[in-house]
Amino acid sequence: MLLGELLVAEGLATETEIGTALALQERYGGRIGEHLIDIGAITRATLDAALRKQYEMARAIVIAEDRLDKALRRYGAGDPQVERLRYRVAAAFAGAGQFAEALPLAQTALDSHARTLGPAHPWTRDAAQLVADASERLAAIAAPAGVPAPARGRRRYQASAQPSRRGSEPASSIPSASRRMISTLHGPSRAPTVLTG
Repeated sequence: MLLGELLVAEGLATETEIGTALALQERYGGRIGEHLIDIGAITRATLDAALRKQYEMARAIVIAEDRLDKALRRYGAGDPQVERLRYRVAAAFAGAGQFAEALPLAQTALDSHARTLGPAHPWTRDAAQLVADASERLAAIAAPAGVPAPARGRRRYQASAQPSRRGSEPASSIPSASRRMISTLHGPSRAPTVLTG
């Protein structure tokens, strides 16, 4: 999730303030966070907290992907525990606002859980809900301005007895923006500078 998106989602800045900061960044260079401070939209403490949150979301994705990669190598796709880890990767992406990355992973986990555990299993229901939520968020993002998005709220999603073929590749073959943002994990006290702009 980009810094501006995070600040807007958290209610810490408006889209107008982000737009102003981006225009300043384009004209003068620098980092968007510094421009937001300069125009009085946020404080240094708010920027630091947002950057920490952004880093932790990216770190959670990388850790979840690594666990999934190890499990895939050891047990193979289709194992219920492996698919639960795939669901956790999808949930980490969704938590970071990356619904396009979350959806195929959640769909794969849903299909596998429905096939191996049945539609009534809690893991199947969790994956089904994540598929429904991610689909709804993507539809809302894709809706043209002025067109109402689908009805909000949690909907019950019935797991299909027929699994789809989408998203069956291992997690390591799925490009991750978080992997690009964090080439090496430094620990929570030192966030990579690429996350700030």
